[in-house]
Amino acid sequence: MEKSENVKETLLTIFKQAVLESLEDRITKGCFMVNSSVELAMHDEEIAKIVKDNSQTMEEVFTNAVKKGQEAGDISKQLDAKVLARFIFNNYSGIRVLARAGERNKQVYDDIVKAVFSVL
Repeated sequence: MEKSENVKETLLTIFKQAVLESLEDRITKGCFMVNSSVELAMHDEEIAKIVKDNSQTMEEVFTNAVKKGQEAGDISKQLDAKVLARFIFNNYSGIRVLARAGERNKQVYDDIVKAVFSVL
């Protein structure tokens, strides 16, 4: 993200890749971190800490990216960068949860991505 010339386009590429991986995941294994978060974190303090640390790191990465995009005029300044970062990360994680649940309808994913980027 730091080297991106257009953060919004980079974010779109990341979301499109998540959708592609979700649709191609025939055994619905999902994302390791998301799976750990929803299946293990509530039962294991060590895993909960790892998940929390990862979430904080991702929030920082997305916050910095959103700030960069806002400064460049590619992302709306209507919402605070941290608020948008949390929204982006939550929706990205949600796509991964849908994949784990076996969602195969590309339109479902496309609708989510469209809604996320309408906010940006």
